[in-house]
Amino acid sequence: MVPGSQKSFPIVPAVLIENAIKYGRGGSTITADVRAIGKTAMLAIDNETEHPIDPVRCFERGTRFAGGAVEGGGFGLFLAREIVAAHHGTIRCVPGRGSVRFEVELPLDRVVPTEW
Repeated sequence: MVPGSQKSFPIVPAVLIENAIKYGRGGSTITADVRAIGKTAMLAIDNETEHPIDPVRCFERGTRFAGGAVEGGGFGLFLAREIVAAHHGTIRCVPGRGSVRFEVELPLDRVVPTEW
């Protein structure tokens, strides 16, 4: 269980997956990994992309990297960062050669058994 808002937090994976779809290379695979490591919840979204991204500036409000090639206002990653911070977590962008990975770490309140 991650302490925080059940209404706002689902926006984070939605933004990351939507961005992976919008900015991803057509026909490529998007990978989502969710796991608990100790007292930390980890979420990682990986995708291939043709659009270079600045790992720091990408979280600034209004910043876009695909120009007019992709619809959007540059608000999603800014919003995701604010929500993650409100939940006492971290979010980072790890660009690669032709790929990008977004990693979210959140403190866990407790781990719920899988049979729950």
